[in-house]
Amino acid sequence: MKVIGIDPGYALVGFSIIEFFPETYIDRGSPQLISYGVIKTDQNLTYKERFKEIFENLEIIYNSYKPEIASVERVYFTKNKKTVMEISEIRGALNLFFLYKKIEVVQFTPLEIKKIITGNGKAKKKEIQIFIKSFFNMDEIPTPDDASDAIATALACFFNYNKYFLN
Repeated sequence: MKVIGIDPGYALVGFSIIEFFPETYIDRGSPQLISYGVIKTDQNLTYKERFKEIFENLEIIYNSYKPEIASVERVYFTKNKKTVMEISEIRGALNLFFLYKKIEVVQFTPLEIKKIITGNGKAKKKEIQIFIKSFFNMDEIPTPDDASDAIATALACFFNYNKYFLN
């Protein structure tokens, strides 16, 4: 089973693809990190053009990996209302994209992701990144932060697979 993890944004959208085989082990085995990165939009483009660029790149990622579940970070902002609206629009488009692809979407807040991965909802970003590096036996912490956030979001889905998909 392939999970696409998404850290939404409009300048950068983090993504990751992890794969695991729920039918082979009772505990689902260990997931494999297949791919990760960011969709980077050109700051000189209009918001609508950036929106289109995100969608087109997401389509390429989808066609390359054919994920079956989408795990999307539910982002909360309190400082910049314009950013909140733009990110909310991106999240809406992501949900619509996955709906059309017939992919189940699960969403986690940053606090939930931290709690699921480390047991501490107030864990620092660096702690999550160190966990990811160790869990996937990587040489370095994945960068940029948006990509590592997307990996953490996909892992949250993996660790909660039974809760969401086997009931």
